[in-house]
Amino acid sequence: MTNPVSPSERLAQAVVKGVLEEGGQFIRSGNIVYILVGGKRVIVSPDFTNTSYAALQIKYSGIATAETKGRAICQHVAVLGSKQATDMRLAQFSALSKDRNHLYLPIEGGDLLEMPSVRASISFKPRAVAASCSAISPVTPKGFLVSR
Repeated sequence: MTNPVSPSERLAQAVVKGVLEEGGQFIRSGNIVYILVGGKRVIVSPDFTNTSYAALQIKYSGIATAETKGRAICQHVAVLGSKQATDMRLAQFSALSKDRNHLYLPIEGGDLLEMPSVRASISFKPRAVAASCSAISPVTPKGFLVSR
């Protein structure tokens, strides 16, 4: 005898199906499940400030993540997505344009921050870098995904 599918799981299946039909892909880094869709990396989490995931869930299930039922749907999406996830590792880095005039830094939300580069000689000093990075706290670097 098979267990009946709960309404939350049925709605989560609709979210997963919608994401995949939109050309999205589920990926996992450690215990965290992400959705790659529309050029963005979206963490599967019911956190109230996670509007990117909330928008996807509302689009395909009609239920917000702030609702109790929405949190259950999100948990099911994480489990279903994890089963489908491509095994990837998270790599954090920045990039410099070919003409060396623009620096690109990954920021929270999966976007890139483009900055004009400053022509200067930089030497790598790990302790100095760690100390100076604390001054950049409003911008939380996010990684890019690299397949294994």
